[in-house]
Amino acid sequence: MESTTEPMEHRTVPTAPTPVSTVPTEQPTPIEYIRSPRAETYLTQDGTREWIPYCVEDKKPREGMVFKTLEKAIEFYKEYAVICGFDVRSATVYKNSKGIIQKYYLCSREGILESEGNYDEKGKRRRKRNSKRVGCKARIIWNLINEDGEYKVTKFFEPHNHCLASPTSMPYLRSSRKMTMVHKNFVNNNTRMNIGPTKSFRLFKENVGSYDNVGATMKDFMNFHRDLKEHIKGDDAKMLIENFIRKRDVFNGFYFDYALDEHDHVSHLFWADATSRKNYSLFGEMISFDCTYDSNTYSMVLAPFTGVDHHKSCITFGVGLLSKEDAQSFEWLFRTFLNAMGNCEPRYLITDQDPAMKVAINEVFVNTRHRLCLWHIMKKVPEKVGPELKQDEDFLKLLNECVWDMEQESEEFEATWNSLMVQYNLVENGWFQHMFSIREHWIPCYFRDLRLGGILRTTSRSESENSFFNNFTNPHVTLVEFYMRFESAMDAQRHKQDKLNTESIHSVPQFITPLPLEKHAAEVYTRKMFYMFQDEVYKACFRCGIRSIRMEENIEIAQVMDHSRQKTSKTSYKDSRVLHS
Repeated sequence: MESTTEPMEHRTVPTAPTPVSTVPTEQPTPIEYIRSPRAETYLTQDGTREWIPYCVEDKKPREGMVFKTLEKAIEFYKEYAVICGFDVRSATVYKNSKGIIQKYYLCSREGILESEGNYDEKGKRRRKRNSKRVGCKARIIWNLINEDGEYKVTKFFEPHNHCLASPTSMPYLRSSRKMTMVHKNFVNNNTRMNIGPTKSFRLFKENVGSYDNVGATMKDFMNFHRDLKEHIKGDDAKMLIENFIRKRDVFNGFYFDYALDEHDHVSHLFWADATSRKNYSLFGEMISFDCTYDSNTYSMVLAPFTGVDHHKSCITFGVGLLSKEDAQSFEWLFRTFLNAMGNCEPRYLITDQDPAMKVAINEVFVNTRHRLCLWHIMKKVPEKVGPELKQDEDFLKLLNECVWDMEQESEEFEATWNSLMVQYNLVENGWFQHMFSIREHWIPCYFRDLRLGGILRTTSRSESENSFFNNFTNPHVTLVEFYMRFESAMDAQRHKQDKLNTESIHSVPQFITPLPLEKHAAEVYTRKMFYMFQDEVYKACFRCGIRSIRMEENIEIAQVMDHSRQKTSKTSYKDSRVLHS
């Protein structure tokens, strides 16, 4: 700080109002000392009390001080206020053609807030508000003194008519609070994890040790988060599209497309990065597609394309946002998805029973086999059978055993189903009649010709994925905030996959048999898939037995008895090494 000082008489007591004495009229009580340890109190001639802050001389303003710029003058007074324990605010300013010629800065407790009454014009009770205004006269005035832009202190009134902030109160002064880039980045990064400003404030306090070290209040955190959303509001779709364009320019593997409605609002949006597209090329034979809600403030539907990797974990191939769930919207999304994936269709597509989705699938996919999600269908059973039957645990258990058994023959399923319908008087139930008529699309025993049937019969992959995304989103976020949280979700998903890859490469499983087949499986399978295979090996060795073997045209046919289920199955084996003449 650069300043010059004109000669002036040093004052330890203000000239106006004149104090009764130059020493305190009474010793401060312990309570007064705790409240105001930085000031000396005086009793004026009219009987009011004033506080003179303690401050080292080189930090205290004095009349006649000259500053090279007004900014340095203001900075000096603000620093003085922080040291002494009070807040300041900008006040009157006088200007001419040369700029600011006079500037006032006041104690923030200057003035008196007029009472508005307990009720407003409509008769509603006003919210009670505290006022900090007590008519304090402490102030400073600077005047422009030359064409070089220097300013001189022409008036400095030091006394306050209120006690000053104690050390415990200092963190709550406006001058002591500032949302630095550290605070802002912390709030912004926590937003990615669906952590709001209130919890962010508490987490920040734990990081720095105490509330005194935070440097801001919870209200500051909340205000920053509010202002950030307000800044994004209205332009977030534009900001998101511009971000996608920049990503596409930098990363060749990033793909996105969007469509606008008649009001030039984004109605359809799809994106997939290079990793998602690579995962589709590896694991894209089967896709589970479903929509979820309450993911953003515009009520746009989140529509992820979900698959299963070699760890049987969910992976995301691409994501869409739709303003409507009609056939036209789904058709646009499916075609855009295929464009992103080089027009390579999946073998199997599992969805719920949405009729608009079915229409779009038939229009877009030519070679894909569409199947319905059994988990979604079984969720509807309680509402279709009535209040009494949905409480019947025996019925629900028998129905689940009937539909989930993939080992049964189709004839066995149909016989068991019909028996249940008769037993529980559901023969005339329209919903069950319809579901039986489309049984080839959702009953697992009809999927045994599909190589991924074992995955199709598990619980809803899309529902699991939607639940995963819900940990990162909520219905109050903007599109920009949603994408930030989506990126965090993808990071978590891919971190999990990398961890499982590392465990599979750098670990050795426990073997339960001396078979070379089991050891070979450990070398080629991930740990998750190996333990599934190992379970089948165990059952084959210790629960099954061969009842008979016969040969038919170089094909070995065996009758295998599963002793745990008391069921016989036919197994065919053809040795590819056999040469035919």
